[in-house]
Amino acid sequence: MYTGPSETKCYINGTLIGAMAYGFSSVTGQPLVIGAVKEGSTPQEYWSGSLDEVRIWNTIRTPEEIVENKDVSLLGNETGLMALFTFNQGTAGGTNTSETILLDKTASNNNGTLFNFTLTGSGSNYVSSPLTTAVSGTLPWTLGGNAGTTSSSSFLGTTDFRRLIFKTNNQERLTILPNGNVGIGTTSPGSAFTVKQQSNGIGIQLQAPDGDYSNNYLKFGTIPDFPFISSMWSNGRLDLSAGTDMFLFGNNIYLKGNAVINRLGDPTSQATSQSSGSMPFESNLWNGTAGVLTYAGIQNVASTTTALAHRLAFKLAATTTDLQNGLEAVSILSSGNVGIGIIDPKVKLAVNGDVKCVKLTVTATPWADFVFNSDYRLASLEQVERYIKDNKHLQDIPSVAEVNQKGIDIGTQQALLLQKVEEVTLYLIEQNKLIKQQQKEINQLKSQIKVSRK
Repeated sequence: MYTGPSETKCYINGTLIGAMAYGFSSVTGQPLVIGAVKEGSTPQEYWSGSLDEVRIWNTIRTPEEIVENKDVSLLGNETGLMALFTFNQGTAGGTNTSETILLDKTASNNNGTLFNFTLTGSGSNYVSSPLTTAVSGTLPWTLGGNAGTTSSSSFLGTTDFRRLIFKTNNQERLTILPNGNVGIGTTSPGSAFTVKQQSNGIGIQLQAPDGDYSNNYLKFGTIPDFPFISSMWSNGRLDLSAGTDMFLFGNNIYLKGNAVINRLGDPTSQATSQSSGSMPFESNLWNGTAGVLTYAGIQNVASTTTALAHRLAFKLAATTTDLQNGLEAVSILSSGNVGIGIIDPKVKLAVNGDVKCVKLTVTATPWADFVFNSDYRLASLEQVERYIKDNKHLQDIPSVAEVNQKGIDIGTQQALLLQKVEEVTLYLIEQNKLIKQQQKEINQLKSQIKVSRK
């Protein structure tokens, strides 16, 4: 290959094996001899071997281009190809004495003349070619598979601003737009990947590799008017639908309704945006047996009151209308306070109603055992009596008015009640000592009376 001024390179199968400083000069009016060295007017030093698919280019071929085309027979219309001799007009090993003209397959028609060929038998004659024929154009692609291709020139696609189309039964099935968007079932995909179903049903299905198609899958599709996502893995299931028909999760839970978060009103309308919303669920039995329909709503409620702003409310109602207008069963404020039957809880847990439990543990400090310390000043019973007459309740114990207004701190109240019990215990101990002393004195007096009577 002549690659430049005074430089020639030799490639075998696309691999450079040598280069030398050897130039060529342009000669006109003289024939080109292939397979021999021409000294004067007579060819000499003939090539001992086979020739096939001789190509003459007016461009410098890259190693990749050499590898790409080395095993196929070109068509003659390739860019830069000035002459193509395929050696295909004779019969391999046959009598070809009439085939003395070697045809040029290009439009240049630079036909050659075979010189010193016997053209018969196993001598200097046509032989079978190991090359395959290119399908079309300059791309050496065949339906039986291809090797040695390069992405720069061997590809399926377009080189202008036109879409690529794949058809079956003469119908467009897959379209690739010039911008790269891919569409299945549509000629104008509006996203990177668009699938348009021709009817309701499954549009895309991802199947598990184990072949258990009934229990392991992920499906995307449409039911009438609404899209859905359905997945199944072993015994677990997740079905989601944007419509009013179903909203499913699991094997035994059936949820239903216009599911909207952060919106109130028509869930199919996006004309306005509101700061609150509800998501109702309809409970029922999985097997389809009719049950009592109860709507459970989860609602993010906006409020002009700072403490109530964006609280989370839980409601129960018989209908979705009642759900919107019904009372809140549970209210959770942004502060973390929880109210049951109370919209605005002022403490961590506020309950408007009775509470029943098996066990209740309250942590309170300090405990009341300080009453038994030696330096504890126990009020006299006279002081206790005066305090009760003046206040109508024990000292340190909240009054009826305080309980009605603030309620009772159970932990503190239990400690105060224990304090009073321990104080009463001390009073009883003192009373017991006094009783014993009085009994002793009584017994002494009785003994003196008996002596005096004698």
